[in-house]
Amino acid sequence: MSLTDPSPDKPPTDGSVSPLSSCSGSIDATSGDTTEPRSKVNVPYKPDRILPAVPRPVWRHREEAGDRHYEPHPNYELYPRRSDDNNRYVDPISLEPSFPLDPCTNDPQELSRDVVLSGMQDFRRLSLLEWKNVVPSFFTTSPPTTGVFGAHQENMKAIPSLPSSGPFAIYIVWDLWNDHLTLIPHHRKLVASNRQDLFMVTLTSHSKDLLNPGPVQMKNYLKGDAICVRTLNRRRYAWDHDFLVSTDEILNPESHKFWAVGEFYLIQRKLKENCLVTSVGREGFIADGFNTLCDAPDDFSDLPGQVYHAKIFVPYLQPESFLPGTDEKEQKIQISETKHYCPGYHVYPSIVALSGIGAELEQELQYAKNPFQLMDRVPPRIFFTSGHFGLSGKLAMENSDKDLGFYPTKITNVTKKRGAKVVEFTLKNGYGAPRDSQWVKLTKFLMNFKGTVFEMEVESCTNKNNKLYLTGRSVSKNRKDLDVIKEIRGKIVVIYQEIQNNLHHLKNFPTLEEFEEFQWDTNFGKCLKALLGGERILGASRNLDSKVSESPLRKMLTDEQGEYADAMTHGDLPGGAVDSCFRGGKTFAVAVTANLLAMESRIKSADDHLIHLACSNTNIAVKALTETHLTLPYPARAVRLINFNRFRQADKNNHTPIDYPLLWPNVLRRHVMAMDAKVYSEEEEDEYDIDDVTQSAFHYLKKKDLKRGDFKSSTFLDRLEQKGEPQMSRLDTFVAIYKPQIIFATHSAVTASLHTGKFEKFKAKIATIQFDEAHRLPMFSLISLGLRIPDACFGFIGDSRSLPAFSEPLLPSDLWNYTIRKVLEDSWKKLPSFKFTKCFDTQMDLVKNCNDHFYGNTLCSMGRVDLKGLRDFVGNIFPIQILNNPELLEREQHSGNSLYCSQEAHLAVQLVKKIQKQFPQLEIGILTFYRAQCSQVSRIHGIENVFIGTVDCSQDYNFDVTIILTTRPDSFHESKFLEDPKRLNVAFSRAKDACFVIVNEEAARSSEIWKGILEGVPKEARRDARTFIGIGEGGEEEEDDGVRQRKRRYTGPRPEFR
Repeated sequence: MSLTDPSPDKPPTDGSVSPLSSCSGSIDATSGDTTEPRSKVNVPYKPDRILPAVPRPVWRHREEAGDRHYEPHPNYELYPRRSDDNNRYVDPISLEPSFPLDPCTNDPQELSRDVVLSGMQDFRRLSLLEWKNVVPSFFTTSPPTTGVFGAHQENMKAIPSLPSSGPFAIYIVWDLWNDHLTLIPHHRKLVASNRQDLFMVTLTSHSKDLLNPGPVQMKNYLKGDAICVRTLNRRRYAWDHDFLVSTDEILNPESHKFWAVGEFYLIQRKLKENCLVTSVGREGFIADGFNTLCDAPDDFSDLPGQVYHAKIFVPYLQPESFLPGTDEKEQKIQISETKHYCPGYHVYPSIVALSGIGAELEQELQYAKNPFQLMDRVPPRIFFTSGHFGLSGKLAMENSDKDLGFYPTKITNVTKKRGAKVVEFTLKNGYGAPRDSQWVKLTKFLMNFKGTVFEMEVESCTNKNNKLYLTGRSVSKNRKDLDVIKEIRGKIVVIYQEIQNNLHHLKNFPTLEEFEEFQWDTNFGKCLKALLGGERILGASRNLDSKVSESPLRKMLTDEQGEYADAMTHGDLPGGAVDSCFRGGKTFAVAVTANLLAMESRIKSADDHLIHLACSNTNIAVKALTETHLTLPYPARAVRLINFNRFRQADKNNHTPIDYPLLWPNVLRRHVMAMDAKVYSEEEEDEYDIDDVTQSAFHYLKKKDLKRGDFKSSTFLDRLEQKGEPQMSRLDTFVAIYKPQIIFATHSAVTASLHTGKFEKFKAKIATIQFDEAHRLPMFSLISLGLRIPDACFGFIGDSRSLPAFSEPLLPSDLWNYTIRKVLEDSWKKLPSFKFTKCFDTQMDLVKNCNDHFYGNTLCSMGRVDLKGLRDFVGNIFPIQILNNPELLEREQHSGNSLYCSQEAHLAVQLVKKIQKQFPQLEIGILTFYRAQCSQVSRIHGIENVFIGTVDCSQDYNFDVTIILTTRPDSFHESKFLEDPKRLNVAFSRAKDACFVIVNEEAARSSEIWKGILEGVPKEARRDARTFIGIGEGGEEEEDDGVRQRKRRYTGPRPEFR
């Protein structure tokens, strides 16, 4: 099987597949369906890939429990460095750009702002006073030229630094043609102040390369090459009226007929060689170590999907940049002057040559899919090479279809909708409306207002009159952010998406040296060997002679849950796996087991501080674990590890009392105050030597406004004036003082702490790691964490019949095997395994529906108290109501590869209003299979406190009532996406009391699985959608004030605890 062959095990995806940030297995990703592949643009002046230029600040702030620090922007090296008042570069931190670069001993040297600005001003002046008036002879013969592609001249001579004086301007090669190149400016300043004529210039065979004599051959230059242009020539047959003074057609190269490059230098290139690459068709190439796709000539894209070695050209200068030291006010002036013709051009890495990888490496990559199935001892390089390559592919595909344009626009309205600030605006670029498929519901974007950047997500999107009409919701729930957003109605902001800064996953992935040093006889080594094709690990004997077995906490578990807990607490196993049904008590079992493990550790050794990790994929799932832990009687000492920025942005309802950003200042302060009192009470105070823990705690607290009046001892008073570095990280210091027995965190947060050394001193104390929602755990996350804590015991608990970890559908199957896989299913087959078959808190017929179609009649319903009023409302006792909607045949529309139907969306909203009128206390979720339909529903006003999202992003939630929108008007059998049993299981298992399905029955019955579901619903529970909802009877009635007042405040659907 080649790398581009579809994997039979990968979930089908032809609609809404991407998870919310709350559902992603490893990242805070956006949600929704895949859109149409990015195709090569036929119209020359419509850029196929563009990246927004600044106003993104080069430096961003982050807050840590009230303190504000500054850190470099993720794409720091793509933008100009700041300078101080003396035009010296301020570069305190070296940070990698969006893609790794090889160090180059003679990089182009930056010059001061004055030199660059002087050269640019001379260039602009001479172009008008001299060069414009030199008319070339019509009888000049053209030198011979050749096409763009083919054999490139090796060792093109280039300058390592810019000229120190004289006229010059830096241009970037943007488009390649057989007889010329189209260049656009590196600096915005060059085309500001009405110099539209300089926006595009042409490099022709008449141009003169000062370092490479002879006729200019276009094939010797690459898209993204930086060119230092010394002079411009008036083009042959260029008339005075061809001198461009308008912005109307400025993005069209055919309108730029006046200027051609005269003399120029090629600025030195950066090349990276021997990179593993594989093609994903016209999308481009995945390259090892890059988190974006690489461009390539069209003839490369037609090659079969095998793995190659590539030489990759990595541009390091980008169009539309600012001069060094340009302040924010000047930046905004330049943005305003150039907003019509600086849409955010960006040049990507491109492949310049391909070669074979050799038979040995090709064989190793084949072995990497299940290495221990074929070998007893696997060379470490196989794990590193395949894992790193596969992870690069995953990250690149996440960035494969983004609108990276730059859009200044006016905020037309600001409202509050479903508990968040929502802004309204329109988007339009130089050639019409952006692609609506790139701005569907839940797409992440940034909004820059007066230099402050707000993280936003799309609430709704409509393409009308060649514009996109959007509403965007603030991601942050921080009150200060919301207060600013509330005041920006009528103000100009800058809207843009950006390349997802996901390189931290590559940085956190183990190095080749770590794989070489890894011991396979450890617990994780045994588990990983079994998961990757090795022999099954059999169960071991258990020692149940312990006080833990008789504890009240242990008796809270069911028999099934108790077997898993006993194996983790008393067994001698490297790991175990649980395949649970939906709402089967997974979270509850993990929390209780973690507490039993802490109790067992205290009994065995009160002095030995062991730590037990309880991990999940998202902060929402971790919050559920934490809150479940806090409801237990006499819970063990625990902390929830959460990123400071995530904590700051989150609504207070998503905080817990044991969040690390809340705990650490008080814990460290109490310790320092206690040590100060101890030192003060001793006779020989001056001789006291502060230990590393106290010294580090004191260092971090100095940033928290410690005052001299806080201390009594002279030792600590003197420390206030001293400078120095802490001996331990803040997290290690906190753990040393607080001594948590349980840590709740996402596996990504733990891995990052281990990789950066923040948890270095106590990682050996980690005794067990449990993964809740393990069906969404990707293999690269497991390896990144497990390799660094190899002696822990591992527990995997999830639902194999729910959706697995997300990956883009175009990710080649072999790369999917290297980096994603089905961890829970593999671990359940290869490790000691357990089943949870009891389904809690769900109506029996809802359980029966899922049991019949998805779980093979293995489940046992534990029931739920029936809501009689809800049964009276629907007119029958069955919890699933099929609402037939034949109008889908006429109303459905496309948005890229996604579907939407306004009529179906209005039906859902009216149904919500009807339910809320009688049952304001119910938690309701509207679940769509397509992101575009999700966006369509969100546009409709009039409903509050309702979850609106795709099926894929609903896995962390449970609702009293769900409304499922199918949207598809024709045969369901033609869509593997709609027939995916795991996706259908998630959709039908989110409801506890009632599930309404709006569907075209005729289209659904073409699918066997849908036909079975529909036939399992009694006739009285199948009715016409419009008739049931009441739209055909004059619509809904207005609710009175009394009903509104009875509605309780609702903070959104809560994740399952049990």
